[in-house]
Amino acid sequence: MFGFGDEQRERRLARIERTLVRQDELLRRLAAHAGVETDDLPDEFALTADEKALVDANRSIEAIKAYRERTGAGLAEATRWVRGYQSGRDERPRS
Repeated sequence: MFGFGDEQRERRLARIERTLVRQDELLRRLAAHAGVETDDLPDEFALTADEKALVDANRSIEAIKAYRERTGAGLAEATRWVRGYQSGRDERPRS
């Protein structure tokens, strides 16, 4: 399929997913700058209840791994999400 090996295809998909995460962040920042309310929009990149439960059980590394597998995010971004939740800021982290 597409002339790529499995590993190469996985890298391309991960890169595409990271791009989508960045684009989502940019769109939310632009909306905020324009005064458009985005609180009602679902945030597929926020931690799930299962990921939050892992953090609450002091299993942050597992939560980061689960987040990365689900979203395709890099290590730094997943860590920001988990640390944001740990510090009581259950919201999209700032880049």
